[in-house]
Amino acid sequence: MRRSSRSPLRRLADVAVSFAVGLYLIALMMDNPVPRPDPLVILGMLAGGAQGAVLWWRRSHPVTVMVIALAGGLVVHILAPQGIFPFAGLVAIGSLAAVRPLRVSLPAPALVCRCGWCDEHPRGPGRRPGAGPQRLPDDPGGQSGS
Repeated sequence: MRRSSRSPLRRLADVAVSFAVGLYLIALMMDNPVPRPDPLVILGMLAGGAQGAVLWWRRSHPVTVMVIALAGGLVVHILAPQGIFPFAGLVAIGSLAAVRPLRVSLPAPALVCRCGWCDEHPRGPGRRPGAGPQRLPDDPGGQSGS
């Protein structure tokens, strides 16, 4: 009889990580401060749950899991930008980098960082990173504190 190559503790950790990430992303969609139509909230919850579920296969199918985590992370980020970072993508990067060559695994962190950073640093006309707060048109003294 062949013994499983995965220890019970490792299996438990895989389940816990998948479950925790999925629950966090579903809760993030439910606690969104921006009101969204119900179908979009359900889509975001499904994307979050799918990201958590797919992490179960991150060791056996790391590239597929990374692609699904990035796509689902983009959906969740668009619908709930307060989430800051695609956590499923972070978990998937470790497994991808461990088993794939650099040419395959190197673009993954760049994509994950870009997905989590795109809405946090707006660049409008005359804006540059680190430029400080803008004066609002209806705030002539710049006292808004933003």
